[in-house]
Amino acid sequence: MRGFGRIVAGMATAAALCVPLQAQFIVSIDFSPDQPNTGDPVFLDLRVLIAQDCRWKPSAGAAFGIHPELDPLPGWAIDVFLERTTLACEKPSAPLRFRVNLGTLPVASGPGVLRLTLSDRPGSTEIFNDLTVEAGAAPGWKQLVAHGGEQMFMQSAAAEAIDTRVLAIGDLNRRDIFLLDLVSGEILGEFRTPGTFGQARGMAFDGNHLFVSVGDVFGPRVFEIDLEGVIQNSFPSPTFSPANRPLEGLAYHDDTLYGTIESPPWLFAIDPDDGRTLWGRSLPVRILGLTSTSAGLLGVEPTGRVLQIEAAPLAFDTTLADLFDLGMIGIPSGIELQSLAFDGTQLFAWDAIHTTMRSLRPLALWWALDLTLRSYVPSGAQSVDVIRGQVDRIRQQAGQVALGPTVCLVSEGRGGAVEEGDDPALGEAHFFLARVRGPGGFKSGYGRSSAGFRRLEDTPLPGACP
Repeated sequence: MRGFGRIVAGMATAAALCVPLQAQFIVSIDFSPDQPNTGDPVFLDLRVLIAQDCRWKPSAGAAFGIHPELDPLPGWAIDVFLERTTLACEKPSAPLRFRVNLGTLPVASGPGVLRLTLSDRPGSTEIFNDLTVEAGAAPGWKQLVAHGGEQMFMQSAAAEAIDTRVLAIGDLNRRDIFLLDLVSGEILGEFRTPGTFGQARGMAFDGNHLFVSVGDVFGPRVFEIDLEGVIQNSFPSPTFSPANRPLEGLAYHDDTLYGTIESPPWLFAIDPDDGRTLWGRSLPVRILGLTSTSAGLLGVEPTGRVLQIEAAPLAFDTTLADLFDLGMIGIPSGIELQSLAFDGTQLFAWDAIHTTMRSLRPLALWWALDLTLRSYVPSGAQSVDVIRGQVDRIRQQAGQVALGPTVCLVSEGRGGAVEEGDDPALGEAHFFLARVRGPGGFKSGYGRSSAGFRRLEDTPLPGACP
C-alpha cells in the first residue's frame, strides 16, 4: 500500500560496509497498487544504496505466515534476490531503484520483513509496517464477469498483451499501433500499422514480435513486426473466396499461429515462419477475438460468450462464461466485443459500441488465511449473492447443472466476511457459490460447469437468495 510500506527498522551498520557485496542498506520500500486484491499483481518498488553498481537483476517472492523476525504475530516475508549481471562495477551516485513483480497474493494483512540477498550473500533485513491484500478476483480466465473498463476515444479491432497490464492496441482511424501501460496510462511506444490500408484486424505476440493481420491491396496479409514497428516478415493469410477478408482473431500458441474469420466461423492453424496453412476447421460461433493462455486458446463471440478453443483439427469447443448472463446485460445498447487479450492475470476485450477496453476477471470466493470466507463486488456491479449447498445433491441434467437445495448466506451484499453457518454432517461436504448483480440490477447465474452447462438452483430452500 503506497505510503504504508516505509521502513521502521534501522539502516545497515557501518561495520557492514567493509564487505563489498554487503555494503548496502534499504532506503525505501513501496507497494503498488495502493489497495491490492487477490486479482492484482503486487509490485514492490525498492530503493537500495549499494557500494558498487554492478547492474543487478532483481527477483522476489512473498509468503504470509509466522517468521522469526516478526514472531509471535504472523506477517509477510518478502525475499529479494539481486544477481550481478556484469563484472565491471561502478560507484553509484544515488540509491539504485528496483521494481519487481510479487505476483498475486492471498487475502491477508499484517507487517512484514524484507530480506535482501546479493549474489547468494545475505544482505540487509528490514521491517515494514503493513501490507493488506483484500478479497477480489481470482487470477485467470474461468467464470469471467465484467470488471469495468477504460473508455478510449478511438476505433479498434485488435489488441494483444505484451506484458502484465501492457497492451498493444491497433487504432483503425489513425492507422497505428500503440503500447499502453494500463496502470499508469502511459503510452510506451507508437508506430504505423503495416500494410497498404494500415488497419489492424487481429494481433498476436510470440514473446518478441507482434503478428498483425491486415487487409492489403493484393489480399489479406499477416505481418511480423518488432515492438518498434519494423517489419521482420510477411505472408498472405488464409481466407475463403470470394470474401477475401483478413483474419479477425489472431493468437500465437505453442509455436503455431492461429487465426479466425467471421463468416463462415472458421479457425486456421498457420506456420508462423512461412504462412502455410496447417489445417482448418469450423467454429460453433463467430469469434472476433482470440488469445492464448497456458491451457490453450480462448475466443470471444461479439455478444459476450467466451469459449475455450481447442487447438486441434478435430475438437470440441467449450463455453466458459456468458458475459450477457454475468452482468453485462445492464448496458442498454448491447456490446460488440472485437478483440481479446490475456496478460497472465486477466482478460481484456475491446467493446466497439462503447469504445471501451473492458476488463474481464474471474468471480471468486476466498478463504482468507484467518480461515474466514470472503466475498467481493466487482467494479461497476451492484452487489453479490452467496449460496451454500450440499455436494452430494448436485446433479447433471439434460441442459443444466442442478445445484439441489441451497441456503442463501448473503443477499445483495457489498463484500466482506461471509458467515458459513453450521458445519456439514459427518460424511457430507458443502459447496459455496457467488453471483454478481450487474449494473442494471440483473441477477446473473452461478456460472457454468466445465462442460459449459449453467448452474441453477432447482429447489431453493426457504430463505434462498431471491
